[in-house]
Amino acid sequence: MVGKTIEQALLEVMEEEEIADLRKEQAILQEIHNADLAEIARLEERNRRYREEQARRRKQAEHAAVLRQETADKIAARCFVKAYLEPLLPTTFEQLMERGYFYDAVQNEIDENFYTPMLENVLDNNVRERRARILVDGIIQEVSFLLLHEIFIPKVTRILLF
Repeated sequence: MVGKTIEQALLEVMEEEEIADLRKEQAILQEIHNADLAEIARLEERNRRYREEQARRRKQAEHAAVLRQETADKIAARCFVKAYLEPLLPTTFEQLMERGYFYDAVQNEIDENFYTPMLENVLDNNVRERRARILVDGIIQEVSFLLLHEIFIPKVTRILLF
């Protein structure tokens, strides 16, 4: 019986050691499992970030393509408008200038406030000068006539009579 009790005690001790070993092994396996789960989570997070980066770059490339297309369209439209309007612009501007829609404000101010009054004054002065010349010419003619008839002719007549 003592042998059996010892044997039973040994079996219980071995069983407890085996249970402790199993628990240690289970703890190690649990740690490995937790490490595997953490690694899986890390890899999944990395894959998620990679997919997000790919999606972001794809969107960015699409946006850049749209911008390039818009720019090309704008350039084409500008070239078309330029080619269409280029021959029209010079004649249109000439017509508008001739009709008085465009003018130089300074030149217009000079024309209206300086040249016009100055020309009027010059013309008035010319008219007055012409009148004065006509008067002076008339006076000179009259004086010449008087000199001729009152002084010169009588002297010549006296000279001829002597």
